[in-house]
Amino acid sequence: MLKRLLIAAALLAMIHGVVLALRYGRWPSEIAPPEIDLAQIPYKLGDKLGDKLGTWTGTDSEPDPQVFEALKADHVVDRTYNTNQGEPVLLHASDYEKLITENLRWVPHPPQICYDRAGWRRVDERNKLLTLDGGRFVRVRLSTFEQKGNRILVLFWYHFGDEIVLDDRELRSARWNLIGQRAWPAVTKFMLQIAGGNREEQAEERLAQFAQLVLKWALDHRQPAEETPGGA
Repeated sequence: MLKRLLIAAALLAMIHGVVLALRYGRWPSEIAPPEIDLAQIPYKLGDKLGDKLGTWTGTDSEPDPQVFEALKADHVVDRTYNTNQGEPVLLHASDYEKLITENLRWVPHPPQICYDRAGWRRVDERNKLLTLDGGRFVRVRLSTFEQKGNRILVLFWYHFGDEIVLDDRELRSARWNLIGQRAWPAVTKFMLQIAGGNREEQAEERLAQFAQLVLKWALDHRQPAEETPGGA
């Protein structure tokens, strides 16, 4: 009897050790500072020679304190960008450094949840390719929402280290590349919105052209943290 109890105790101790190893080997002990400084997003994007829409000029929007509190983000930028013609584009950017590890299972505040709570109904969602310099393609996600006959287009993506992810599944997949590192990168969200109106295709093209400028800026100004092996 005593022998069986000792064997059972040894097995429990072994299982506990495996669980701890998996837990602390899989999850980071800290989140690194954001790699993209949102405060540096320029108020002017594009130029009259390189961008056929001309220069986009941004104006800050005063954040709603209740919304800011609900976001639990470390930094938030809300801005409206205009050119001399066409609909304005709303830019929302936020980063999340102080996420508890449990929250790294999900992307923070996906648009489909936020807009649904605000009374918008999602009627379409699909991935879209943005073309950057050198012929590089980057996937982003485009959602269409409707409310009382009005339509808006929302384009978004998340930066997570070297990866650009679009949903919970992709974030979980990207985490596996970081197992063994003590510090993991913060998550940075970019979300753009434009009114659909009667010319939804033109609105989508305009939104995509502006998104290319924002994405190019974000990638060019990313400052990756030094990789740190696991351990103390």
